[in-house]
Amino acid sequence: MARSQLPLNGLRAFEVFARHGRMTLAADELCVTHGAVSRQIKSLEAALGVDLTEGPRNALRLTNAGRQLAVTLTPLFDDLEAALPKPKVEGEVLHLACVGTLASKWLIPRLSSFLAQRPGASIRIIDTNGPTAEINCALQLGHDAPVDAAEVTPFLTRHHAPVIARSAGAGRSLQEVLRLPRLISHTYPGEWEHWAQAADVDLPAPTGVIEFPRYLQAIGGAAAGLGAAIGSWFAVKAEIESGALLAPLGFVEALTPCVFVRARAAPDPLAEAFRDWLMAEGAGGPLPPDLRRRT
Repeated sequence: MARSQLPLNGLRAFEVFARHGRMTLAADELCVTHGAVSRQIKSLEAALGVDLTEGPRNALRLTNAGRQLAVTLTPLFDDLEAALPKPKVEGEVLHLACVGTLASKWLIPRLSSFLAQRPGASIRIIDTNGPTAEINCALQLGHDAPVDAAEVTPFLTRHHAPVIARSAGAGRSLQEVLRLPRLISHTYPGEWEHWAQAADVDLPAPTGVIEFPRYLQAIGGAAAGLGAAIGSWFAVKAEIESGALLAPLGFVEALTPCVFVRARAAPDPLAEAFRDWLMAEGAGGPLPPDLRRRT
């Protein structure tokens, strides 16, 4: 028989029936009715001019010719399946809401170690503060976490302090630092008040206020000598160690940690593995110098 005339549908139906031995199982694999499988096999027998099955309709069995054909067909279909290009299957994907500071200063430098544990997994970071209807997982400051979240897991103890440029002077008193122009970000608008509560100090009126849309812009303003900003240790560690910024009042443990949030408690092995990795990473970081313990 010429290749152009091969009854491929019939051959496929017959191979599946021969492998399973039952029309109903063949129909299930092919997602058709058992009547459709039977018609394909009858059409194949007519094209070949030979009976491939025999017996009653509810107990069909292969003839000698059918057995010989089946022995040949199954490895041919196996080889064909192996030769065809495989569709690209997307691996696990975690959609994660995380504001830029926490992502760029803490998460991204560590992320390769998690991805090494989950080959094929992907993480898509969206620069927003908290989960949304489309994004179930988020990294946030604890006081920003939704009260109705299904899960809020602390993973990183925060430490923060007023930071100023070296040129602003290392010998300033508490009141002198607190009266400097106050640099505030819209990302974390209440950071000064949160720090004052944790440090148990009263905030005097500053000599001025400068507002920035982004937290790292406020930190950059402090480094440029514009005033004092509240710097989280994970965000200003490099600048403190290089001397670009000073923390003359020392760091204090924040009232709330960084937390992993899941808005909805749907089963998600990748999210659960990511949470466990966060907790391990957060437990191993170095503490800031001049740390003042909260009582």
